[in-house]
Amino acid sequence: MNYTLSQIIDVDELKSLCESFSGITGTVTAILDLDGNVLIATGWQPICTQFHRMNPKTRKRCNESDTILAGKLKKGEKYNVYQCKNGLIDVAIPIMIENEHVGNFFTGQVFSKKPDIEYFRQQAKQFGFDEKKYLSALESVPVFSEAQIKKNAEFLVKLTETIGKTGLKNLKSLEQTTQLNTAKEKAEASERKLKSISDNMLDLVAVTDLQGNYKYAGASHKILGYDTDWLIEKNVMDFVHPDDLPSVQSDFISFIENRTDKAKSTYRNLCADGSYLWFETFGTFIFDENAKPIEILFNTRDITERKQAEEALKQSEEKLSLIVNESPFPIAVADINNEKIQYWSQNAVKMFGHSPATVSEWYELAYPDPEYRKQAIERWKPFLKTARESDTAINTGEYHITCKEGSIKICEIFVQYIPDNIVVTFNDVTERKKAEQALKQSEANLHFLNTMVNEAFNLKDLNSIYHYISSKLSEILPDTIILFQTIDNENEKAIFENFYGINNQLFKKLLNVMPFNPVGKEFKLMPDYREFYKTGKLVEFKKGLTDFSKGQFPSLAANTIEKILGIHKIYSIGILRGKNLLANFHLFTYNKTKITNAEFIEAFVKQAGLILQIKQAELKLEEANATKDQFVSILGHDLRSPFNSLIGLTNLLIENIEEYDIEKIKLFVKTIRKTSRQTFNLLENLLEWSRSQRNKIPFNPQTTNLYSLVYESYKLLHESAKAKQINIELDVVEDIEANVDIEMIKTVIRNLLSNAIKFTPEDGTINISASQNQNFVQIEISDTGIGMDSETLNSLFKVGKTISMPGTEDEQGTGFGLLLCKEFIDKHGEEIWAESEIGKGSDFKFTVPRKLETTD
Repeated sequence: MNYTLSQIIDVDELKSLCESFSGITGTVTAILDLDGNVLIATGWQPICTQFHRMNPKTRKRCNESDTILAGKLKKGEKYNVYQCKNGLIDVAIPIMIENEHVGNFFTGQVFSKKPDIEYFRQQAKQFGFDEKKYLSALESVPVFSEAQIKKNAEFLVKLTETIGKTGLKNLKSLEQTTQLNTAKEKAEASERKLKSISDNMLDLVAVTDLQGNYKYAGASHKILGYDTDWLIEKNVMDFVHPDDLPSVQSDFISFIENRTDKAKSTYRNLCADGSYLWFETFGTFIFDENAKPIEILFNTRDITERKQAEEALKQSEEKLSLIVNESPFPIAVADINNEKIQYWSQNAVKMFGHSPATVSEWYELAYPDPEYRKQAIERWKPFLKTARESDTAINTGEYHITCKEGSIKICEIFVQYIPDNIVVTFNDVTERKKAEQALKQSEANLHFLNTMVNEAFNLKDLNSIYHYISSKLSEILPDTIILFQTIDNENEKAIFENFYGINNQLFKKLLNVMPFNPVGKEFKLMPDYREFYKTGKLVEFKKGLTDFSKGQFPSLAANTIEKILGIHKIYSIGILRGKNLLANFHLFTYNKTKITNAEFIEAFVKQAGLILQIKQAELKLEEANATKDQFVSILGHDLRSPFNSLIGLTNLLIENIEEYDIEKIKLFVKTIRKTSRQTFNLLENLLEWSRSQRNKIPFNPQTTNLYSLVYESYKLLHESAKAKQINIELDVVEDIEANVDIEMIKTVIRNLLSNAIKFTPEDGTINISASQNQNFVQIEISDTGIGMDSETLNSLFKVGKTISMPGTEDEQGTGFGLLLCKEFIDKHGEEIWAESEIGKGSDFKFTVPRKLETTD
């Protein structure tokens, strides 16, 4: 509605009526428009006018009550009764004109029952009213029953309906008067405007008939180079550029046929000098007194410069778009005034996946983390000022940009200012940063490994190295429990050495009182696990600790440990020496972590294997050197004794040969011969062993009949055994074969049989037997000799450790032949050992590979 309530109703007449109503009923009245303007107010109670609407706090409550009361009228009720926030009863009735709510009729400021004096006394104290005057004003407020209030409201509803009907009549009258005045004003204004346009406007004003022939041409047409009088009766289409003529004719015909309010065309118009100007023309009909179109008024504007600017802008935009899209770098162009992104290159879409319309939207997409977004914007802002003052692109630094699929790109962002715009270029340095980080990490890893190698090599024993390596691995994996095991490949056992990386005090206490403490225990080495370990790769076990232990660890203990420590992932990796498995690590991560640097862990463990390999070789070499030093010392003693004996005997012969009889001389010579032969055998064995140590003895295994080798040694030593009345039994089948080096095995049998004869007393027995299975042949040489104690038995086959004993007839030896036997059996990849007890004889046993099977 375009009229106020005060324009529609007769305020003075209604005021008189309301004053009469207030005088008769003792109730107040008020008429307010929807903007809250009070048009009429009669009979208002002093408690409201002097107190409630004067105090700021109670006045606020009055306003809130008016709002609530008026708001409920919007629900379509005829009236609404409401107790205001200051305690009085008010009634609101909507004033409707033609179903439109235009105002409200208020009455009330009464009580529906006797008021609570104490409540209002407290209210006077609360808001600082003069209690006596306030309660006096309260006494003047009438008390109406709810029926009376309802009756008054129903009367006033009818009154407001009457007001609405009267207002409707007034509204219609106002509208008709306004329409007539408006039409008159428009006609007068149009006439004045047309005259002003034709005389003063820079735009071209013309009037044509309905066929487009000029009837009037304003003075501005002179820009075409034509006399305005010459244009009269010329057709406007005659001046349109041929390329634009079809569209202009189509617009003109559509305008005439459809009687549209306005026609519009853009075209090039011919000038007197043959050039063309771009025009934008608007056409409207001129009507006669019967509202019939008789002519057309054209208002034409020269838009040549705008068209030229648009064409230049188009070419510039095309050029810029080409530059933006052809650049190998993602590029964006943003308007510095409204922050709209004008261009967003295809490479930008390809790299980031986003197509933002504004700079703010880009911030939201590229930096989803609010804190990082704030930091990025703060970093970015100072560069905009710098860019304005520079002719070149400014590097604003590196930013972590989140792509649409969630990945992060690290980009250098360059910004360059052009008028009203900034050009932003993104240089993706993600791979470079990764490479730099990888190089940095690689250098750190290399330094770590080098330090570990240097420090580990300074340690004196393997246990110290085991502890050091495990501790260093714990540094790399802080949220990981590390279990270190050594491997006994021969017995297929894994020895649980120790834990590392456990800070859980509850678990440590539990480990001390558990009936099953795994530290120091042996576990079966599972074949499939061993294969994992031997790859040297970090292997993850997907299932829990119970399944991982394969039943070797009590389920209750496994579940308890897993729960207390919060084990998340389980990994294993073997420590190798070449292809041999030395030890392994079990790695148990917690705090929901997982191992992400597997390659470095594998390199670390490989380096650890090399350290152990070198250290073991070093320790073995040290042991061998010490052993050989001891051996040389013993050998020197063993050689010195027989030579001293020989020198002593020969000196006695030289000094007393004329005094000794022939029998005594023979005795001396026999002793010299015996000593020389024993020394010769010792030297022969020493030379053989030396050649073996230097790999100078060729190893040529071939399929050989073992019986023939045993029998040959038997024949060679039979006389020695017969001299001591020792019986040698052969328990070897004649067709038994093995894949051996003939000379080496003959030496082994000969040495063992010679020893058996040496340590077996007269009338003793020596048994040579052989047994076989699918893989090897076992040779056993047993005797009924003097036997050995455990100390002597344990010293056999060890360089520098062998304890030498004299034979039953005081035959001397060094135990050196047994060293040679072990060397030769080791060459075959087999074993040699002895079993013996004092007074019960000895059994020497060795194995050799069986004959190699061939297929036809």
